[in-house]
Amino acid sequence: RAFVNEALRSVEARLNLLAARAGLSYTLTTHSHERAVRVTASHGVTLVAQRPLPDPRVKREDSDDYSSSESERPVRTRKRSAPAPRSAPAGKRAASAQRARAASPDDDDDAQSDGSGGNQSNLGLAALLHAATGHGAREPPAEAEQQLPAQHVPLPGPLQPPQPSPSPVQRQPSSPAPPDVPRMSRAQQQAQAQAAARSDPDLRAMLPHIAGNREQQMPGLWRREHWAEQPYVEIDSYQVALEGGEEVDKRALYDKLQARFRNAQGQEIQLREGNPATEQFMLANKVAVLDELPPSLNESEYREGSMWGVDRFTRSNIFEALGRCKALAVEGDAAASEAARDAFIEGRLLPQANALEDDGWDIMAVLRELKDAAETEGDASTVAACKTLARVVETTERHFKAAGRRSGLPLPPGPIEDRDYFRLWPKGQGVVCTKKGGLPEHAFVAPYLGEIYCTWAWAERQQLVPSRANALGKRSRMRMGLPEYYNCLLERPAATAPGYDLIHVDASQKGNFTARLAHSCVPSCKAVTLIAGGRLVIGIYTTRPIAEGEELTLDYKAETESEKEPRHAICLCGASHCRGSFLYHTNTANTPQQQIMAQAHTFLDRNALLLRAGGEEAGDVDYQALSNAGIRHSVLCSRPDGRAKLPKWVVRWASLALAWIHSEHAALPKLLTSQEGQGGGYGFSVDEAQAEADDLRAARLQSLVVALDKAKLFLRHQPREMRALGPLRLMTDDEVLEYLWTGSGGTGG
Repeated sequence: RAFVNEALRSVEARLNLLAARAGLSYTLTTHSHERAVRVTASHGVTLVAQRPLPDPRVKREDSDDYSSSESERPVRTRKRSAPAPRSAPAGKRAASAQRARAASPDDDDDAQSDGSGGNQSNLGLAALLHAATGHGAREPPAEAEQQLPAQHVPLPGPLQPPQPSPSPVQRQPSSPAPPDVPRMSRAQQQAQAQAAARSDPDLRAMLPHIAGNREQQMPGLWRREHWAEQPYVEIDSYQVALEGGEEVDKRALYDKLQARFRNAQGQEIQLREGNPATEQFMLANKVAVLDELPPSLNESEYREGSMWGVDRFTRSNIFEALGRCKALAVEGDAAASEAARDAFIEGRLLPQANALEDDGWDIMAVLRELKDAAETEGDASTVAACKTLARVVETTERHFKAAGRRSGLPLPPGPIEDRDYFRLWPKGQGVVCTKKGGLPEHAFVAPYLGEIYCTWAWAERQQLVPSRANALGKRSRMRMGLPEYYNCLLERPAATAPGYDLIHVDASQKGNFTARLAHSCVPSCKAVTLIAGGRLVIGIYTTRPIAEGEELTLDYKAETESEKEPRHAICLCGASHCRGSFLYHTNTANTPQQQIMAQAHTFLDRNALLLRAGGEEAGDVDYQALSNAGIRHSVLCSRPDGRAKLPKWVVRWASLALAWIHSEHAALPKLLTSQEGQGGGYGFSVDEAQAEADDLRAARLQSLVVALDKAKLFLRHQPREMRALGPLRLMTDDEVLEYLWTGSGGTGG
C-alpha cells in the first residue's frame, strides 16, 4: 500500500508539472477517490474537489448491472514496482522508452513496450493526459476550493544554480483558464524536431551518435540513491572463519599460511630480502619476498564511501559531446584530442561526482561544482569543457522531450527522472585517495585481509550465498540480480615445501578497507601474493601514479558459467577501455578448449579415468608427476604434518587428470594459431596462444585442487575399508553373465 501511494504521488507530481507547462486542467481518478484539479494561468495548482468513488460492486439505482458506467469507470493506470535491473533484457536503449513515453494518446499502437518495462506506467499517464486535453474529462464540481502549493519550475540555464523552492502554501485569486494550445500532429512534431536538429550544431553532432549508440546500458529504472553499505569488523590479520571447515581443516589453515622452503638436498632454508637466491626465487615464482610488511595507508590518506559511475552508453555520449569543446582539441592530432577527453572524464568528471556524495547522480550539479573549482585553479580548458558538456546535455535532453510533446512547447530537463542519455549510476562502495600529492607508482596500499576458508568449505558456502541472502532479506548484497562478494583467492606458490594450495579470503564480515575497492577494467591497483616475515599475505599495490581525489580500483576478474549474468553485470567504471561487464563468461560454446575436450575428454573418457584409477595402483611416477606440478602433501594429505594421506586410487586419478591437463596445454596453442578454426582461424599470435594456454592450465590446476579437497572431505567420513576402493571397477565374466542372463534381473532369469 505504501508503494502504491508513493507511486500515485509521483505520478500526480509529474502530471501537475506537465499540466502547468501546458496551462491545462485535469481530473485524476483512482480506485478510491477522485481529484478535480484546476491549473491557473500563473501555474498555480488548485485542488477543486476530492470525493470518494462509489463501490462498483454495489448496484446503482439507475443501472441494470453491477458495473459502473463508462463515464464513472475509474482510469486504471498500469502500475509497476521498482524491478531489479536484471529483470529487463540488456541492450534495450533508453530511446525506446523515451519514444513510448512520448507517444500520443491517440496513437496507442505506437506505445508498445520495448521489454524493459520503460513504458508500463506511462500508458496510464498518457490516458490521464488524454483526459486533461478535454476528451472525456468531467467538469470539476463546485465545492469549496483548497489551495495546494504551486508546482511551477523555472527554466534553468546551463550551469546556473537551482532556483529556490516555491513559497509556502498561500491562497491565490482564481484566474480564467488559458486558451487551449493547439495540438500538433506527429508529422508536425517530427518536422519541428528535424528543423531544430538542422539549425543546432550540437544536435547535428549528437543525434546521429545517439541513434547509433549500441553500447552496454544499465536497464531498468534510473537509481539515484546509493546502495546500502555493507558494514564490517576491522581486523589486522587473517582469522579462520567459524564456517571455514572442520576442526582439522581450521588447524591446517594457519599452517598453510606459513611459507617454508627447502633446497635440492631437502634442507629447509630461509629467504631474506635482498639475497641473490631470493631474487631468483621471486622471478621464477612471481612472488615478492619481504622481511616485513610495509606500512599501510593511514585513515587520513584514504576515504571509504559510496561511488558513482557511468555505463558505456552514457560514457560514449559524454565523449561525443566533449568533441564539441575546442579547448580539448589538439590540431592535427586526433589521438591526443581523444586522450584529452578521456582524461577529463576519468580524471575530473567522475572524481567530482564522487566528491558530491549523495548528489553525484546529477551531471549538471557535478559540472557546476567542477567549473567553479576549475575557475579557482585557473584551468581554462576544464572550464570550457564543463560549459560545453552542460550545453550539449541540456540541448540534447530538451530536444528529445520537446519532440514528444503534443503541444510543441519546449520542456526543460528539470524533472530528474526524464534524463535519459546522460545518467550517472551508483556503483556501490569504493575508496578514494585523499593523501596530499597522491600516491606514486608501485606504492603499497594495504594487505587484503579477511576470514579464511579451506577450499571445500568455500565451495559449499558459495552454493548457499544466493538463497541465504534472499532468506535473510539482504537486498544490499543482491545488486543487479547478482550476489555480491568480497572474496579473494590466496594461492600458495608451488615452490614452497608443502606445495601448491588454495586459501579463500572473505572480507564481507571482517577485513579492512581494501575489500571495498571498486572494480575497474583499467584498474589503478593490483593484488600481489607476498611472503612477508615468512607468512603468506595478499598485498595491494598501485599500478600507476594516483592523484589526490582519484579512486583506488581493482580488476575483479570475476568469472561465471552463466550466459545471462555477464549481460546484467553492467560495468560502471567509466574507463576508456571498459569491457562493458565486470564478469567473464567462461563457458562459451564452440571454443577451442571445447573442441579439444570433444575429441579426447568426453564424459566417457572422464569415467574411463576413474575406472583406470580404481584398477591401477599409484606408483612413484605418479607422485613425482604431481610433485613437479606443485601438488604435494598439502593437497594429498588431510593433515599438515603429511599424515592421513589420500588413498592411492585418488592419487592415480589425480596423476591421470594431470596428464590430460598437460596434453591440452600442448594442443591448444597449435589450434589457436592454425587457420582451421572458425572463419579461417582464431587469429592468435604464437605468444598470445601460449599465454592463453598457460592461463588455462593454471585454471585447470585450481579445479584439480578443488576436486581433491572435496574428495578429502568425503573420504574422511567413510569407513576405513571403503576408502581404499575406487568408485568404478571392471566386472568379471561371471558377473556379466549373471547380470545379463542368469540373474534375477537378467533376460534368462
